Amino acid sequence: MTGIFWITPNRKNIFFATTETLDKSEKYGNWLISKYNHFQKWEELEQLGYLNSLPIDVRSEYFYVPRGRVSYHTTENKFYIFHGNWLTEPLKKLLCKHYQLAVENVVFQNDEHYTI
Repeated sequence: MTGIFWITPNRKNIFFATTETLDKSEKYGNWLISKYNHFQKWEELEQLGYLNSLPIDVRSEYFYVPRGRVSYHTTENKFYIFHGNWLTEPLKKLLCKHYQLAVENVVFQNDEHYTI
């Protein structure tokens, strides 16, 4: 599966995640990626009132909450989880379980874009 996700501000659980099967993911060169982006999904979550469960100081911008992306590299046959400087071993396991990925088939890629 591919998707985008946010982790709770205390960095212990998944706050919100999209999941798409590979056949529903978008092709982008050698990648299969989520059709969603963080900016647009955050706006949608705000309109639905979903963000009200977050502390008020992190609700205003999607990049205040730890976030990342799960993509699939078609020539390497590997899933990549792009994340920031906040990813822990327990969160790696949680994300693999949520996206139904075998940890040995996942590359955890630190990406400055997702650093908080």
